[in-house]
Amino acid sequence: MHRVLCLSIIAFFVCICPTHADPLRFDSMTRGQREISLLMGYGENHKIPEATKDRFSFDTIKLRYGVFTSPRTQLAVNLGYGNMEGDDDNSALWTTGSYRRYFLVRGQTALAYDFNIGILHFGDHISEQGTRTNFTEQLGLVLQHSTETSSAYTIEYVFSHTSNAGIKLPNLGVNASIVALGYSWFR
Repeated sequence: MHRVLCLSIIAFFVCICPTHADPLRFDSMTRGQREISLLMGYGENHKIPEATKDRFSFDTIKLRYGVFTSPRTQLAVNLGYGNMEGDDDNSALWTTGSYRRYFLVRGQTALAYDFNIGILHFGDHISEQGTRTNFTEQLGLVLQHSTETSSAYTIEYVFSHTSNAGIKLPNLGVNASIVALGYSWFR
């Protein structure tokens, strides 16, 4: 599965051919401007908390739609899908609301942090959680570099925590790190 993901990412970037027009500048974003991003990545759960028994890795794909509320602030909705690898085939579907703040903007390059909160649903039961539907909080760091007048490469790191807020035991929580690459379009 990792080979398929890597080949898909390479093909995705090869197919996107930048034009020779003036590139997008992140220091000229305006209120109401929109962003659509498609990201693909890889993640692994952490051994924290120590009671976590299952170790797994997973591939993800995420679609993000955001609107700038100011030149450096963006609100967005994310829709993601993850597929676990290993002995226990499982999948997860999640949707989150997102707050993004650009804190370092230098022309064609921007660095931002994300805070996401929402719902995650596992396809099958996992031993750490008493429920298949859980809450998820995610904290991310995003780097974007423009390639054309209205698009940019996007790289992100996300730390994710998933739990059912004590609704049903067990509720050990699942902590994971995700690294994703993708492309963003601005309108």
